[in-house]
Amino acid sequence: MLRGQGYINHCPLDVFRCMNYKKMKPEWDLNNDTSAFVKKVGVNGYILYVKSKSKMGVSARDFLNNFIVNIEPDGTVIVVVCSQDVDYNYP
Repeated sequence: MLRGQGYINHCPLDVFRCMNYKKMKPEWDLNNDTSAFVKKVGVNGYILYVKSKSKMGVSARDFLNNFIVNIEPDGTVIVVVCSQDVDYNYP
């Protein structure tokens, strides 16, 4: 889970793009091994696949998530991610 609080002196859309840029993701998410959008399921809706790294004897975990992103006219970025009832089969 990612939580943020306080003012960020950058455009929210730029922050969102940097967080999802594959080459920068290992710099802020140390447990991430793989992250990819595997299917588009509607307007601004995607199926997101995330795999964590195995560390200290703990096996890697796979997650499939419903992912929705909306960008408001004032520049606010709203991201909702849920792992319940994901209707997608991923090997």
